[in-house]
Amino acid sequence: MRNVTDGLMKSIEEQARTRFQSELEFIQCLANPNYLNFLAQRGFLRERPFINYLKYLLYWKEPDYAKFLKVSWFQSVVVGLWERLLMRFWLVSSYGWRFGSILL
Repeated sequence: MRNVTDGLMKSIEEQARTRFQSELEFIQCLANPNYLNFLAQRGFLRERPFINYLKYLLYWKEPDYAKFLKVSWFQSVVVGLWERLLMRFWLVSSYGWRFGSILL
């Protein structure tokens, strides 16, 4: 039984490590203006699930996580992007896409 538990714990740790590395890589990609343009052109920045994911990723601004970031201005980029997208969705729900699209 112990071998099963040890194997399960190693699997969970490996999944957590993979998730951490994937999120770290994605966040660092967000610091690239060309990548942000790519996301915008393909409509990702208009998708609520994507915006929710950006909101989830805000935990990376905490010092325990921020120390792993290679891009020092990440916090202002991601936080600023999330705030703009949130404002845009507020405008979209209130006034329609035409006014909301002005912000990005």
